[in-house]
Amino acid sequence: MGNGFGEKLRAERLERGLTQAELGKDLYSPSYISLLETGRREPTAEVIEELARRLELAPKALEAWSQPISASDAEYVLAGLYARQAWDLRDYPLAASHAATAAQLALEGRNTSAWWNMTYMQAECLMRHDDLAECQRIVERLIEHPMARESVGLGVRAHQMLAAVLQRRGQLPAAVEEAMEAVKLSEQLPKNSTIITGASGS
Repeated sequence: MGNGFGEKLRAERLERGLTQAELGKDLYSPSYISLLETGRREPTAEVIEELARRLELAPKALEAWSQPISASDAEYVLAGLYARQAWDLRDYPLAASHAATAAQLALEGRNTSAWWNMTYMQAECLMRHDDLAECQRIVERLIEHPMARESVGLGVRAHQMLAAVLQRRGQLPAAVEEAMEAVKLSEQLPKNSTIITGASGS
């Protein structure tokens, strides 16, 4: 099926503010969802149908994700895959670089959702590498982006990360303010959504 399916599955999951555990709840493990998203496992028809139901999409929409992708899409998928491999190896500067490349390719391809997700990953990598000033700059940019205002789940994640960055930079009042904004936003999420909020140094 190729990794086009996995990339789109991840984008749809993140856009709804779901963790891998929440998407797979009671049926698929987080590691299985991860294998699907990285293209290391092929979904069966039954899995596609169930994931479509959980994401509130038509099964045919998920099947369409497996269609051949363009050269520019392939470059994006490859950059995203390199970013995840570097993340798995805990080479966060390299992962951040690949994520930034993937984000730029997504931007050029006018795939705003993919741009947002890859930029968020870049920020995650920078935070893990303790490049906190640059991470803060990127997260603030994500918060200002229309996607964070249109999708409550994305807004919650961005404010949550900013709270964590500010906490680690010793800016506690600002960190508390961002964490409270994340909690406030999370109240708008559907009742079956669970997003863990709160500043974290991990």
